[in-house]
Amino acid sequence: MKIALFYAVCQGEYEIASDSLDRLLEVCPQHEFDLYVVDDASPSDVGGRLVAERPGRFGHAEVIRLPKSLGFWGCCTRMLIAFRQILVADRPCDFVLKMDADLFPVRSDLGVELGRACTDRNAFYGCLFDLRRRDAVLVVADLFPVGFARQSRDGVLSRPWKLNRWRRTWWDDLGFSAIRNGYRFRSAGGSFWMLGSGALRAIDDSGLLGRDDSRFGLHAADDSLLTIICHGLGIPVVDLGTESRSWQGVLAYGPETPWELLGEIHPFVVHPLKNSTPGWQRRKELAEKLSNPKQPVS
Repeated sequence: MKIALFYAVCQGEYEIASDSLDRLLEVCPQHEFDLYVVDDASPSDVGGRLVAERPGRFGHAEVIRLPKSLGFWGCCTRMLIAFRQILVADRPCDFVLKMDADLFPVRSDLGVELGRACTDRNAFYGCLFDLRRRDAVLVVADLFPVGFARQSRDGVLSRPWKLNRWRRTWWDDLGFSAIRNGYRFRSAGGSFWMLGSGALRAIDDSGLLGRDDSRFGLHAADDSLLTIICHGLGIPVVDLGTESRSWQGVLAYGPETPWELLGEIHPFVVHPLKNSTPGWQRRKELAEKLSNPKQPVS
């Protein structure tokens, strides 16, 4: 497959981003990658260093460096920026892959699994989980034409919120369509997902990428909003964990996850593993002990 890899990085993530990126290339040798790094205004130029230190490893590589950090709540905006840039580049690809810097590709057959499981370029693939009740309430609240919104300073969203929204959110129509199409507050985890190139074109054709995405309410998570968008546009949402337990829960496994559980499910990827001593130790252990599949992928 030809894969456009969307990689968002910020200050302090160079070491883990570099490790995760090299590991992905190692376990997916059968796929061709273009790289689109969205650098959240890191002072040390994390994105530029990642690209410069890997000449010839990608068919195409570019850094979209933001003029200022959008912070934690800017994850959806960074995703939309990447989508627009991938479309502008107009390079052939089968899928867009999103991977976080603190995600670690574990198994040596990950590339084989992606080729087996992700076959529909008009679909969205991920590890689905039920939204917390609190997050589901935030989604519903944002469907009303007036209500609460997170405070914004110079275009950067923050945690505090107040009753200051007197217009619709930028995505509310797709929220209503998603519910009509069967969306029941299950989301694909944002640290690892695959979006077919046809699905990306459908999102672009809908006019969504031309909207003013600053009209946020309370909910600003990229993973659940992308899942809602896909449901709203009728794009199939496929749970990787339906057929393989090796995808179930893996986006909530960290250094504290018991080895007994990891050995039992034999995960394809693990998240989150931060730039910390326990995180690095777990990365090393995963590569040494769980890299090779126990049995053929089913």
